[in-house]
Amino acid sequence: MFLRRSPLITVAALVAALSLVACGNTDGNAGNNNGVLPTDTGSAAVDSGAAAADSGATATDSAGGTADTGTASTDTGSAAADTTTAAADTKSTADTGTTTTDAGPSTDGGGATDGGGATDGGGAKTSCATQGCKYVSGSSCQCDSACESYKDCCDDYAKLCKKPDCKADSDCDDKNACTKDTCDGGTTCKHEPTNEAGKCDDDRVCTDNDKCTKGKCEGTKKAKDAACDDGSKCTTGDKCSSFGSCFGKSKSCDDHKPCTADSCDKATGACKSEPKKDGSYCTDDNSCTSDSCKGGLCESAPKKDDSYCSDGNSCTKDSCKSGKCASTPDTGKEDKSCSDGNLCTKNDKCKSGVCTAEPDATKDTKTCYDNDPCTATSKCNGGKCEGATQACDDGNPCTMDSCTKKSTYSKECKNEPMKEGATCDDGDICSANDACKSGKCTATPSGKCKSALEDKFPCGSNGSWVLAPAADDAKGVVGWGIDQTPAGPVAPSPKCSLNFNNGKNFEATDSAGKKIKAVGTATSGEIDLSAASGAKVSYQSYYDTETGSSYDKLIVEISADDFKTVAKTIQLKKTSSDKKSWLKVVHDLTPWTGKKIKLRFKFDSGDTTSNSGMGWFIDDLRVDSVPK
Repeated sequence: MFLRRSPLITVAALVAALSLVACGNTDGNAGNNNGVLPTDTGSAAVDSGAAAADSGATATDSAGGTADTGTASTDTGSAAADTTTAAADTKSTADTGTTTTDAGPSTDGGGATDGGGATDGGGAKTSCATQGCKYVSGSSCQCDSACESYKDCCDDYAKLCKKPDCKADSDCDDKNACTKDTCDGGTTCKHEPTNEAGKCDDDRVCTDNDKCTKGKCEGTKKAKDAACDDGSKCTTGDKCSSFGSCFGKSKSCDDHKPCTADSCDKATGACKSEPKKDGSYCTDDNSCTSDSCKGGLCESAPKKDDSYCSDGNSCTKDSCKSGKCASTPDTGKEDKSCSDGNLCTKNDKCKSGVCTAEPDATKDTKTCYDNDPCTATSKCNGGKCEGATQACDDGNPCTMDSCTKKSTYSKECKNEPMKEGATCDDGDICSANDACKSGKCTATPSGKCKSALEDKFPCGSNGSWVLAPAADDAKGVVGWGIDQTPAGPVAPSPKCSLNFNNGKNFEATDSAGKKIKAVGTATSGEIDLSAASGAKVSYQSYYDTETGSSYDKLIVEISADDFKTVAKTIQLKKTSSDKKSWLKVVHDLTPWTGKKIKLRFKFDSGDTTSNSGMGWFIDDLRVDSVPK
């Protein structure tokens, strides 16, 4: 049996054309691959046009090709026509004569099975490598003859046709003084660590003593809140964070006009306002108007009369009238329950269109919300929700703090620096000559304070502290101890500290091995403030716990009767930025002058989950007092 050749194409040409398909290129040019290796679809490429059957039996083309009637003369599919569609066929063609297993493209002439060594008609094997596969114009990689196999073609493609990373060492410069940059083999960039412990610049203003460490430039973080410059004139009071980054408070450029886009020029610090696109959203807070921006102004048009609106009072019937929300008492709601929106009242009922209520004495001192974002720590008092106007207080005595209410839930804060040398109070009873300098309240020691207690928590002694429970690292008991475990944080005054954990974490269990929450206290000896007119306690605090206020509570308690009662309870705030950092904490003890007191540190995990941190650490505790 034989296959009649088409007069329009030779077997060698057919082999070459199909080999290009094997390299993943349907048009004879791998430039469309953009330097990416050909993708093996996982199925052998087969003839999707009119595969020829050469065995004398009828073969049916899986893609709808012409059936071979058993004689070469009736084969209506030509080899030439097959070459344009071979790669598209993802099915298998059953050749009832001679079966060709396709690892790349298949041919009916020449008798060669692809993957076993294609021939060029003269019996010599060829490949992409021998035919000079090359990278052309940054994108084109072409194999211009048959490949020995699909894998061979792809291997040659990777070796010969992949765009090189470099030609010379200079092409590999990563601008890092801590790496040696070379062009390996004239093709691939390598960056090997060098200059270990040598000087470098990590481009961060909040680090000092930058040096190379294992190929990276790293510096020692400056102290938290150290002054810095973030390079922007649109921020004020720039300070270093605990992460070693420089941050400042953004300058407000808000002109309070809803139809202008306000921004600050970082180079000059100048504010600019530009009109928003006509038709942009804006609101005059009137539900009975339709609002949109035009020429930088918010223009309003009345909605149709009787449109829905609400005055927020459930005791009235409301609808739009001439662009305003008009209300009338809803007689059907008279004496019916309602809500005046005030947590501090009870027995709310509709009376002549008004929701009336009476003060709820049981709610006095409870936290509430007064619908004013410029107040904080609001509490119920005689049926009213009252709060201190301090929501914009930044805690810095050298800034003038103000708050502007923008809506029920939003505000604008301004914290403007006071003049250099302005009088301030740093809150330290042991300082004098307090004055603003570079945005901070600075002072000098007054020389009047004396130490009522100083404890650096030396190793091997609990001193006057009562620890309940005491940690037992060997048995995994979670509690308070004065030691070096775990070894994570380096104490400010080496080597030991007062800490709460089990030498590893604060995951507590009972005698049966069941998880329980971790709770414990460390109580000081007596602190004599009977002859003092003022006093404070300061210490260094480090925590590796959850930062939420409801769990892993860090509490400081003060008592003047050996904790028969607790005179003061202070829960320390925790943030993700302060976590795993030593922070100085100060508490005013002046209200207890003239008395003898004790301090108590209390830890309470609140639950049994996420207790895998190192716990809470206290060091360098000091109580200072001013004699009468």
